[in-house]
Parts: sequence; C-alpha cells; structure tokens
Amino acid sequence: MKYLIYITFVFVLNVTQVNSQTNTNLISDKEYKAFFIDLKQNLKTNRIETKIEKYSIISKNNPIIKEWSKYFTKEDIVFQNKQINLLKTKKNIPANLIDNVHFISDNELKIIEENLSEKNAYYSLRYPIFSKNKKLAGIWIKYNCGNYCSENKLILYKKVNNHWKEYKTLFHMTW
Repeated sequence: MKYLIYITFVFVLNVTQVNSQTNTNLISDKEYKAFFIDLKQNLKTNRIETKIEKYSIISKNNPIIKEWSKYFTKEDIVFQNKQINLLKTKKNIPANLIDNVHFISDNELKIIEENLSEKNAYYSLRYPIFSKNKKLAGIWIKYNCGNYCSENKLILYKKVNNHWKEYKTLFHMTW
C-alpha cells in the first residue's frame, strides 16, 4: 500500500512539473533568437525600440484574425493564446535575443521622435507568435520613419530548411 501511494505521489509530481514547464516555456529563448536572426535580414535599419507592444487575445471578431485563422488550426490558436498570456508580463525584447541591433532607450526615443526622418527611422517589434508545431509564426512589425512615413505589417513566416522565410503578409498599411 505504501508503495502504491509513493508511485501515485511521484506520478502526480512529475505531471505537475511537466505542466508547469510547458506553461512557462512554450517558446524557448533559443527559438525566439533563431526567428529574430532570420527576421533581421528583412529589416531596413538595425534600430529597434526597446518597449514591445502587447498582443490581444486572438478572437474571431477581428477581420485580420479571420485571415489569420486561414493559416492556423484551432489547436494552434489555443497554443497562441497561451503564448500571448505569458507575453503580457514582458516589457521588452531582451537584447540577447537579437544580435547586432541598436536598441533605442526611452530617452533616445523622445529625441528621435522630435526629428523623425528616414535617416533615424526605427522599428517597433512584437514577439512572434508561433503555431503549435513551430513551423509557422506571425509577427506585427511597425516601421517608423517620420510624421507622414510609417508602415505597419502583420507578416507570417514559414520555417523552411531551419530558417524563417517571409511567407504571407496578412495586413499592410502605410502612411
């Protein structure tokens, strides 16, 4: 009887540990870094704002999300909403996830925005949101290049031969 109780306790402990690891590390820093390395090749500048914008939970009412849902399964969207909930606690993308970029501080950003032009343009990024199998990811990218110069995109990337390649633009707005 003691042996059975011990086995049950060990089993419950292991299941609890696996579940807590899964919930806190849905996407590893290594996976984010690999994504950002490939993404950086498509950027016009290496200047990136330090603060990240937050995602909303994926819901069916948004027309952009209807387009998103064409590429992701229901299981993917559940997985993505878990990622979004975990990302709500993050304030910025750590410098160690994107090599060879200039992260713009809050103070520097204020100065830049007063005289924003193509010369001192910068990006605002969000964390990518991955499919459950981690072969497809979406990311919002905002390029800021002046008072009347800005670009906002929602882009899907597909993993091909261990590299992230731009696959489909779901939303694109310039002004």
